Amino acid sequence: MNLINEEVLNTMIQEQLQSIIDEQLKQPVWWTLDDLVKNERIGGETVVTDMLNYPPYKKELQNDIVHYPETRRSPYLIHAKRMKEWLDKNFEKVNSQRKLWRVKR
Repeated sequence: MNLINEEVLNTMIQEQLQSIIDEQLKQPVWWTLDDLVKNERIGGETVVTDMLNYPPYKKELQNDIVHYPETRRSPYLIHAKRMKEWLDKNFEKVNSQRKLWRVKR
């Protein structure tokens, strides 16, 4: 005896997957500093700038994840997906080393 209609179940799964895909496609590929602050809630712009410029992190992030400004007026460009992955992977390290990389007060 089969209590679940397989076709209905497959339709529900497909709808859920499509919803997830659609939501992901709405997400920007590149973030600015403001986007990073807003989406990841690490702290304000000063805190995020300090973190991005902390030499050990900068070495990891440079080029593949973060494109650093070449001039004072140039923006940071941050690859959103890669940055999220890096923050997830390095959460404990970033959190425990916060006092080391906080430069500006």
